[in-house]
Amino acid sequence: MRRVRCEERLKAALRAVGQSQVDPAAEPKGAPWKVAVAAWMKQNTEASTGWLAERLAMGNASRVSQVTAVLARPPAAAAAQILRRLSDRLAT
Repeated sequence: MRRVRCEERLKAALRAVGQSQVDPAAEPKGAPWKVAVAAWMKQNTEASTGWLAERLAMGNASRVSQVTAVLARPPAAAAAQILRRLSDRLAT
């Protein structure tokens, strides 16, 4: 049951970032969308890092933990938020 729920949430997350039709294996392991989806899944589901690494083709579980942990740290999270605002304001 948990696996089915995680699979549904992963599909929804991929749709939300516009990657539902993309083969994750064809994209770089550290693609920003993969990192964001993995981080969201870790925060909002019971998905294991191993499962996420496999489903998102990100390499091994420790890599998923590493790259998603950076987003969770306060300075990085704040910087990411500022970068989004800056990008939105300066978009041409």
